[in-house]
Amino acid sequence: MQTLTLQKLFTTAQVASNYGITQDTIRDHKKDHSDEIIENLHFIVDKNDKNRPLIKWTLRGIIKLGMFIRSPQAKAFRLWAEQELEKSINDELEKARLTRLKSIEQTNRIANLEAIQISQAKHHQSVVNGYKAQLTKQGKKIELLKTKLTIAKNEAKSLSNDEELLKKLEWLFKRALADGVIYAINSSRDKIINDALKRASDEFMSNLHLLKNQ
Repeated sequence: MQTLTLQKLFTTAQVASNYGITQDTIRDHKKDHSDEIIENLHFIVDKNDKNRPLIKWTLRGIIKLGMFIRSPQAKAFRLWAEQELEKSINDELEKARLTRLKSIEQTNRIANLEAIQISQAKHHQSVVNGYKAQLTKQGKKIELLKTKLTIAKNEAKSLSNDEELLKKLEWLFKRALADGVIYAINSSRDKIINDALKRASDEFMSNLHLLKNQ
C-alpha cells in the first residue's frame, strides 16, 4: 500500500492507487452512486494549480467508495481508512473534552475571583462599620468630656471674680479639652478612651485646685 500521511483529504489518484484500481473506476463509482456519495461529506471540490476543479476525498469518502470496490487490496485500504477515521474522531472528541475542561476551569477561576472580591468587599465594609462605631463611641466620650469640663469651668468661675485667674482657667479648660479629644481620637479601645477622658478631667481639676489655693 502506498504510504499516506494523516492528512484529511486525498486526491483521486491516491485513492485509486491504494485501492488498486484506475482513476476512471473511481469516477464511475462517484457517478453511479451520486445519491450516496455526497459533496462536503465524502469529497470536496478544490482547485488545482491551473485553477481547474480537483476532487479530494475525505476518510468517509474512502470508506464509502470501498463499499463498491472489489479488489485484493480494497479490504486492507478500507480498514486503514476506518481506523484513521476513528482516530480522527477520537482526536476531535479529546480536543472537545480539553476545551470543555479549560472552559470549566476558567469559569471556576472567575467564580473564585468573584467570591474573593465579594468576601473582601464584605470585610472592608465590616472594617468601615467598625471604624464608624468607634467614632460614634469616641464622639460620645468627647461630648461627655466637654460637658464635665464645662461644668468644672462654670464652678470655677463662681468661686472667683479674679480676671487673671479666670483667664488661666479658660486656658486650662481649652488645653484639657484638646488633650482629651486627642487621646480619645487616637484610642481604639474603650478602656483607653475612658482613661484619657479621666486623665484630662483630673488634670484640669488638679490645676484648678492649685489656682484656687494661690
